[in-house]
Amino acid sequence: MNQQERLTLKSARMMRGLTQAEMAEKLNVHRNTYAHWEEDPESISVAKANEICAILNVSIDNIVFFGY
Repeated sequence: MNQQERLTLKSARMMRGLTQAEMAEKLNVHRNTYAHWEEDPESISVAKANEICAILNVSIDNIVFFGY
């Protein structure tokens, strides 16, 4: 997957059929926190980004977390 084919956090979550509330529960954060992360993925820590990728079963290289 090249840079143009990377997924947004929202699209990766939706491809797995998960709601924001379900992701928040799995990550042990409030739903508002997770919703904020979808709007501003650069605010996610590397540790949480890795945790998100594990839940979504997607490589960190395939989701856009940081601006280029």
